[in-house]
Amino acid sequence: MCIEVDSGYLLTPLAKLECVRDTFANQLHGHEIKGTLIVAPEGLNWSLSGLPPALAHFATILHDMNLPGTVRSTRTRAASQPFSKLKLRVRAELVTSGLDFASLPAEQGMHLVPEDFNELIERPGTRLIDVRNRYEIEIGTFPGAESPETENFTEFQSFVEETLEDADKSTPIALCCTGGIRCERASQLLLRCGFKEVYQLDGGILAYLQRLPFKRQRFTGECFVFDGRVSLTRDLARGSFDLNGAEIVRATPARAPAKPTP
Repeated sequence: MCIEVDSGYLLTPLAKLECVRDTFANQLHGHEIKGTLIVAPEGLNWSLSGLPPALAHFATILHDMNLPGTVRSTRTRAASQPFSKLKLRVRAELVTSGLDFASLPAEQGMHLVPEDFNELIERPGTRLIDVRNRYEIEIGTFPGAESPETENFTEFQSFVEETLEDADKSTPIALCCTGGIRCERASQLLLRCGFKEVYQLDGGILAYLQRLPFKRQRFTGECFVFDGRVSLTRDLARGSFDLNGAEIVRATPARAPAKPTP
């Protein structure tokens, strides 16, 4: 069996966050799972790796908690363990944004499956925004996607205030990110800004690459991931980038991307 990485999130109101964390800590002990699980008042966000039976055990724990909301997750493969240990964290929010929650609308943008997302971004007049950081976008994105030129997600609010406040609020906005969680917060910001049509790629780029046949994909380049693999090709094999300190560089020798499947 091959090591797999489960990247996902669940938006659901949580209380007694330490108890939720401890539940996972106790039930995951001894199951050879590594990666990070974040517990916050708004739900859960994770990137966990292990053999399929171990990840199935995590899914069972999550199911047995009977939490409301939709689990959005994508499985990818790894030739070796991409994480060094298991981290279970209690945080104020699932993705650090520095925003005042009270100022945000309760709803998020409308989720679109890959086929509908393709149709939207090909429609004249749609504004496509990749909400990831500059260094992620530089190695792969959708043609025509607008980059906020951020170094971290806390800067996205400034991008909205400086670039989008005076934009036509009837313009359809399409959002994409790695796994979908940053789009949830970004869509709230845009709805607060007054945009009427805000859409987000369901499950993010990872789900898009997994669900769509290679020839129907509009994404180009590679997708940065926050684990030891660094980047993934369009068929979700390990890509051709490594980290040199904080800098993303081509691997030496370069790893040839796996042959795409039709």
